[in-house]
Amino acid sequence: MEKVVDVCFQLGQLAAEGPVVRDFVAESARKLFAATVAGVLAKTGESYVLLAASSTVKEGASKTALMSHAKSFASQAIEQNRAINFRFSYRDSEGEKIYYGVAMPLGPTEKASSPENAGALMAVRRTVFEPSEVAAFNLLGTTARLTMENAELSRSRAAQQTDFSQLLEISAEVGNASNLDVFMRQFLVKVADFLKFERTFVAVYETGECRVRWSASKGVASNLDLDVSAMARRVFESRSHIIAENPAQFPVPEKTQLSKLDGQIRQYLSVPLISGNGSPLGILTLLNKKNQEPVTQEEVRRAKVLAATAAMAIEAARNLEVSDQYKKRAEDLMETALDLGTALPA
Repeated sequence: MEKVVDVCFQLGQLAAEGPVVRDFVAESARKLFAATVAGVLAKTGESYVLLAASSTVKEGASKTALMSHAKSFASQAIEQNRAINFRFSYRDSEGEKIYYGVAMPLGPTEKASSPENAGALMAVRRTVFEPSEVAAFNLLGTTARLTMENAELSRSRAAQQTDFSQLLEISAEVGNASNLDVFMRQFLVKVADFLKFERTFVAVYETGECRVRWSASKGVASNLDLDVSAMARRVFESRSHIIAENPAQFPVPEKTQLSKLDGQIRQYLSVPLISGNGSPLGILTLLNKKNQEPVTQEEVRRAKVLAATAAMAIEAARNLEVSDQYKKRAEDLMETALDLGTALPA
């Protein structure tokens, strides 16, 4: 137990990524418990993958074969969320042998934030594991799990901070959007890159229709003029957003409008652009994730933040246009008044 505590202390000081931690734990478990093979089995879907292993070469059984026999026990440990000890028979060129093992879950599958953390630490040898050894193995596995979870939390926080900084950077540029056309073209290129979609576009309401005005695809922005009123109507009726992993199921009017924009739409995410007084301005739409994975709620949240930025830019441009019109009318009135004044007799 003293040696296990020393290893646990080293784990606590190990500022490393998951693979390094798993290799260290597997090697330590084999040495501490004089195991034939020790390693980490991770559950991905319905199967297990050996992510790390340490073994001796003195016996005929290979580490892969022994770990394969222990998969069912890894599943039991994960389902019961506790360390379990077990035994099984294995036949090799020297005949049938009895092996004993212990499995410690590294985090239940449903709670794991990544597949690599949904698995079990295993150790297999030819002699029985005593209760004190199972307790020590439990301590080692628990420490390994906490170490990997802390490392993942650090990575997650760093990633979230990076994403937050990118969102702020993109959104902050709305303050410099003196030219709406230039801003939107640059904005959509950055949105597609940030959210990792193949294509994105903004459609705005004009003269009773919602028409695509700006689009970005493969890092290139363009100006368009396509009617997507049917799709926009559905987005605003949702009061939130629309996700479609199979846009082919859309009604014919919507499919027809989208096909004019892109004939190979696999995924669709659209959020409304809403003015400060709650009236509809248009929609921000993203098509086809680059990794082809399902659209996540986090991506929806980010899209809504970016949609608010686009709405601010559009509304500011329209307000500026109205202001210029009022200014022009005031100047015209002043000019007319001056003309009238000079035309009157003294």
